[in-house]
Amino acid sequence: MVTLFVWQEVETEQFYSYFQPELKKHGYAGVFSAKSRARTMSEQERKHVDGCAIFYKTSKYAHSRAYCNQCSDTSFDRGLIDTDLIFSSFVHVLHQVNLSMAVPLLTIRYPN
Repeated sequence: MVTLFVWQEVETEQFYSYFQPELKKHGYAGVFSAKSRARTMSEQERKHVDGCAIFYKTSKYAHSRAYCNQCSDTSFDRGLIDTDLIFSSFVHVLHQVNLSMAVPLLTIRYPN
């Protein structure tokens, strides 16, 4: 039996409207964190921002907190590019937001 799922690139709306309710029926709880760009968008746009999801079997594990970390990485040096137009195009393509999430789980032990 699978006791833990760890997924990336899950859309916010998919997590809340499909994965969380469906997996809850099978005894799983889930934790989700969307990428930080969701904070700059309208409610409708936020639904399509992806993030990380962790589901765990509630009969085996419990958690009290999730830790999320997001960092940006631009993969080149601006000094090598001649024009601002080219620079802004590259930033749009190469600028990434990386998301990591840690959810410490406690093993539930039942008395014998």
